[in-house]
Amino acid sequence: MKIFFAAPYMQYFSPEVGVDIDYRKRIDNIMSVFKKKPIIVYSAYARENWVADIDSPEDAVDYDFRSIEKSDILIAFLGDTIPSSGVILEIGFAAALKKRIYLFHRTALDALPFLVKGLHIWAEITFIKYDDDSDVYRELSSLIDNEL
Repeated sequence: MKIFFAAPYMQYFSPEVGVDIDYRKRIDNIMSVFKKKPIIVYSAYARENWVADIDSPEDAVDYDFRSIEKSDILIAFLGDTIPSSGVILEIGFAAALKKRIYLFHRTALDALPFLVKGLHIWAEITFIKYDDDSDVYRELSSLIDNEL
């Protein structure tokens, strides 16, 4: 199984500090769930080495689209605030390609971007609300096991 993992990170980045350490730990913990499974994961985090080797916008879009095209599913971690434009674009790519999409969100569904709520007419999309990160790890592990 091949998974594209989408999550915001440029909004957690500053040139002085790099990616916020607490946020990076959260994403590393999510990535550790993937590492325990017999799957291939495409992710900007690994590809760009946490912004150390950041791609040009053209290369990033090309990589994302081609990786989503090769993937069976897209898993998006929307974070704690409004999702990033990059994550929304990746979700849109996946919907256009009719990929199964799983969206992990902390906010209420009515707080999600308007058009994201209508994507179910183009793709199989599952919204997974979580209260804390332990919910994410448990749900993520379970959904991967069910997809395998």
